[in-house]
Amino acid sequence: MKDSGIEWLGEIPEHWEKHKIKYLISKPIAGAWGTEPQNDDNDITCVRVADFNEYEIKTDNLTIRNIEAKTEQILKPGDLLLEKSGGGEKTPVGRVVLFNQSFKAVTSNFVSKFSPKTELISSEYLLYIFKLINSVRWNFRSLKQTTGIQNIDTYQYMDNWVFIPKIEEQRIIVNHIKSEFKILDETISKIEKELALTEEYKTALIAEAVTGKIDVRGFEVPEIVEEESYEEIEEEISMAAEDEETYQNIIE
Repeated sequence: MKDSGIEWLGEIPEHWEKHKIKYLISKPIAGAWGTEPQNDDNDITCVRVADFNEYEIKTDNLTIRNIEAKTEQILKPGDLLLEKSGGGEKTPVGRVVLFNQSFKAVTSNFVSKFSPKTELISSEYLLYIFKLINSVRWNFRSLKQTTGIQNIDTYQYMDNWVFIPKIEEQRIIVNHIKSEFKILDETISKIEKELALTEEYKTALIAEAVTGKIDVRGFEVPEIVEEESYEEIEEEISMAAEDEETYQNIIE
């Protein structure tokens, strides 16, 4: 391991190479907003900040605009999209998402697009780097704010140093992240399902109690005990997730 020289990053593997982001990508290209659709050849999908999901774009409510798009403005699968204007206190400007669609599209005037130099870095690996930069608020250094709107200084943002391994190691890291994300997403889904079932049980319990279907005569309020630890709660949720049928029987 070696010292990265970047306070929030700490030590990194000895063989990883140091690069400025701007040398790992093509020149960022600004988008356009154009006019209302005219039902002609210039009508095109225009990706807005509102279409940004956590890692990619949402495709359920895309906007069509009439834009005389330049060739370099047309999006390609693997391009990364940078939110350069907008943001807010909870979500500062500077979010980056991956465009991985096959339809013809451009970005709006609040979004820039750029392409990774794939001989040096993969789109997904660079996406995760930007996620890290934003999570540690390193993008704050590049923020400019006027009239309540945040703007990001793209040149300064892309002037950040990063450390990267060779392409093959990048692929291994990306696959590892995706594998872990899948496990986490499945766990979240199970917990959300159990929480929903618990709410249904609470509603059913209230209905049974207030309509006299449960005999509560002689019921004593249990003594308040010490709060459960996070680990105990986590264990109980895991046990509940393994026995969903029990919850269903209680509700029914």
